[in-house]
Amino acid sequence: MGGIVSYLFSFWNQEDTLDESTGLRLSQKRHIVSSWSIIEKDLKGNGVELFITLFTMYPETQNMFKRLKNKSVEELRKSAALRAHGLDFNRMLSAFVENLDDVECLVNLIQKVVLSHLPRKIGPDEYLVVAKVFHAFMKMKIGSLYTPAVQESWDIVFGVIHKISVDELKKYNKDQ
Repeated sequence: MGGIVSYLFSFWNQEDTLDESTGLRLSQKRHIVSSWSIIEKDLKGNGVELFITLFTMYPETQNMFKRLKNKSVEELRKSAALRAHGLDFNRMLSAFVENLDDVECLVNLIQKVVLSHLPRKIGPDEYLVVAKVFHAFMKMKIGSLYTPAVQESWDIVFGVIHKISVDELKKYNKDQ
């Protein structure tokens, strides 16, 4: 009997295994992968909706996009520029999700995005805004499947993105 109990609890312990480099437990990685798999079915359309959520929650951010300034929601929904940027954004998130177990690659992907956005004055504070918008979007999109445990898992990912953006901003400012 004791062997069976030990065997069953070994699975529990695997679920609780912490990846110290990301701060994510195995169960949290599963939450991220499963919640993202719903969004991944329509990266382009969901990218548009995510950015419309951003512009609705934080209207001033729309002015950061030259080709999207002063456009109505209806115009945004038809905008090829927004479709392209939304698709790029969601492909980037897909790459992050796909590399949760390859931390070196994940960090390099995040650094690449952060560095490409620094010249446009998009830094650590803006990534915190993106996290808030992402949570609102996910709640709207997947409803009750976006549980507090799923949100907490994504919070850890956005925490890693924020930390890397802070580090890269320091390096960037030092080099300027």
